[in-house]
Amino acid sequence: MTKPEKPKASRSERLVQDTREQCPLVFTRHETVVAGLDAMDYAVEGYERFLRWERKSLDDLCGSLGQGRTRFMRMWLRVRQVYPDMIKVLVIEGTKEDVLAHRYRSQIHPNSIMGTLAALRDREGVHIVWAGGPVGAAAEIERHADNFLAGRSAAAGDADWLEQYSLREAEEEGEEQTC
Repeated sequence: MTKPEKPKASRSERLVQDTREQCPLVFTRHETVVAGLDAMDYAVEGYERFLRWERKSLDDLCGSLGQGRTRFMRMWLRVRQVYPDMIKVLVIEGTKEDVLAHRYRSQIHPNSIMGTLAALRDREGVHIVWAGGPVGAAAEIERHADNFLAGRSAAAGDADWLEQYSLREAEEEGEEQTC
């Protein structure tokens, strides 16, 4: 028995995955198209200047806040300058409890990580989403994309929908995604 073909997504329902993404997320409701983004990892096709996601595993986040800190912070500054009205989301494949319990390889103190995330939120307007793992990260990005496409977007002057996802944990569903 053949599996029914999934209907083709319209251009505005597809997600753009940056060409530099090394371990792409697997989305269940949105097709992806690979294209170069000037910053960050994912966007909604056709709306790249309004909403983007930066995805980090916990160890990758620690690397970005350690030796890669200057580059990481410069990226957020550049995004704010080039796209002042963009909704910027940092999706972390981990939990706040993982950070506080120091369940990562880096020697960076948990307070340093939490303080930097608070500064990103407060100074750069970055929404922080704790996604648990790759499956949770994909689910959160799709949920945000769905809400954006439903008309609750920065382009419509209403970014409140994202507030409910900021600084909260998402329950991860299913198996852990691996590269």
